[in-house]
Amino acid sequence: KIATEKSALALTIKNRADILLGSIVKKELFTPVPKVDSRILVLTPHSPQVSDEVIAFLRQGYSSPRKKLIKNLPYNNDFLKPIFQSLNLSENIRPENLTLSDWQNLYNATRSE
Repeated sequence: KIATEKSALALTIKNRADILLGSIVKKELFTPVPKVDSRILVLTPHSPQVSDEVIAFLRQGYSSPRKKLIKNLPYNNDFLKPIFQSLNLSENIRPENLTLSDWQNLYNATRSE
């Protein structure tokens, strides 16, 4: 699921590695036996797509993932609304709806205002 998921953890990992879902490991192979099977994640490192500063900014945006993104960022709405409009982002967008490049653009826009 992490290969398609858009959580802060998934985006942080995708920033530094390609993720492939590997084999399933049956729960019976563990002691004590867990309730579910496990899956191996195969990570292939690559150069970061965005800076560590953008990842820190992304994590701020995920502070309450079910809230609208505009409420999670450490700026007032009057500052953010024109930025969201210029980036064609809805004021109702949630953090999981942004890609790494969206986060980069939003980070850059908040720094240049």
